This record gives sequence, C-alpha cells and structure tokens, in this order.
Amino acid sequence: MLMAEHMGPCGEALNLLAGVDPAALSESARASALAQLTVIGAHHASVVASFTAAVAGPAPADSREDWGVHDVAVAARLSLYAADRQVALARDLAGRLGATREAMSEGRVTAAQALALGKQSHTSKTTPPSRSKSGCSSSRTART
Repeated sequence: MLMAEHMGPCGEALNLLAGVDPAALSESARASALAQLTVIGAHHASVVASFTAAVAGPAPADSREDWGVHDVAVAARLSLYAADRQVALARDLAGRLGATREAMSEGRVTAAQALALGKQSHTSKTTPPSRSKSGCSSSRTART
C-alpha cells in the first residue's frame, strides 16, 4: 500500500491538514486549507480515474459485455450502478476529455466539474437545448 508520505507534496499537505483542528485556525487559514484540500481532492480524483480506466479497459461494442465495470465495482467496493458511472467518466477522461483530466490533475477542475462537463458534452451531442426566437435558452420560464 502507498502511504501519504510517498505521494509527494499532496500527501505531505494532506498529512499536515488531517492533523489540524479547523476550529483552531483563523478564518483565512481555514479558507486556505479548504482550497488546498480541494486541489488535493481534484488531483486524487484524476489518479482514481486513471486507475479506473486501466482496470475497466476500453468500452466493448456491446455494453452488456462490459465486465470491466464489474472489476471496478469489486476493486473499489462500489455498486454496479456507481461503478458504471465511475467507469464512464474515467473512460471519457482517458479519451475525449483528456484536457479536463489534465486540469483535474493540476487541481484546476474538481471531479464534480468534470462529471458535469462529461454529462453536458454527452447531452449536447444528442439533444441540443431549445432556443426561443431571441436566441436564449428556453429552459427558464419568465416570471410575471
């Protein structure tokens, strides 16, 4: 098993912050710590996505034959549904969302943002948002 001390600056920062009581810090120190933890979390998520994609392998032509999802479910202790979502995002990050994976690795994009980008890009390919005559999205209704 890898320990945090073997994970470079992220591991060192995580070890340090894990031992600190947030209530003992000033407001600005708490905010700085949260920002650092968010960067660490994004980096961690990019590493998890890389390993997930490696364990799952490429997507088969028939999704019913995707045994990689089962392998990820067992390894990560996830339900098949959760593993399926994790594998889909990991494969996207390993492929068409490579720049997003790099941004996650650098802590500039969180896993939640990457997931939203993945969903948005899938949706935009299949169902373009309807537009009003003014060119604005019609997903909001006007208040009277």
